[in-house]
Amino acid sequence: MQNKRRFERKPVPDNVLLIDEHSGRRIGGLINLSINGLMLLAEQEIAPGTILQTRLALPDAPAPLQLGIEALWTQPSDLEGYHWMGCQILSISELDLDYLQDYLDSLPVSGD
Repeated sequence: MQNKRRFERKPVPDNVLLIDEHSGRRIGGLINLSINGLMLLAEQEIAPGTILQTRLALPDAPAPLQLGIEALWTQPSDLEGYHWMGCQILSISELDLDYLQDYLDSLPVSGD
């Protein structure tokens, strides 16, 4: 399968949670991340095409990053009730983008 990503995704070693900005509920934990997308293990199924306003508390960021994301795909995981979910980042402020890039730069390159 050909990788269509423009930016490399890096594994996230920290326990970083993605939170729904409107409800305050956890969406799930990050598995990998790039400057324009992410994959997470979601705590419930979210339909592809769903747009969410979220916050992401990265280590060393002074405040949670605000991200608008779109769910691109989802599939059940082996853990009952959990789903793998791939998302595109649709909106992020310039300041939050700087913090995201700094975090990505601090992560080791994937071994694939």
